[in-house]
Amino acid sequence: MIERIKQDVDRLIATPFDDAQRLDALLGSALGPTSEQDGWRIRQAAQGRLAGLPVHDITVRTSADGQGARVLLLSFEAGEVPFDGAQWPGAMPKPPRPNAPGSTAYWEAHEGEATVILGLDAAQQHLVQLSIRQH
Repeated sequence: MIERIKQDVDRLIATPFDDAQRLDALLGSALGPTSEQDGWRIRQAAQGRLAGLPVHDITVRTSADGQGARVLLLSFEAGEVPFDGAQWPGAMPKPPRPNAPGSTAYWEAHEGEATVILGLDAAQQHLVQLSIRQH
């Protein structure tokens, strides 16, 4: 399952995050209209699919000036995606942030010009969030 997710993530990394139609096609989503907030252009979708799995709370953020990072965030259903860090080559484990209440451990991978964050549940057994930051 993680291998299929990684393949889809590689496709997403190669897609400009300001191309909503292509993102919708890759994620099976329907991104809403652009809103602006705190220097970001934001588009959201309630649901979609990644590697055949349901995802929800899809958010795409691009900098309003077009110069900054572009970020794609999405969530998986709790308990849906078992995760063992060895399944994602090059990913490094990161502990929960001690100054952030409710923070959980995650894995970070660098894929070319992108950073992928693999957010885990409290038990560190399942993937629950995924973010891709294009630099």
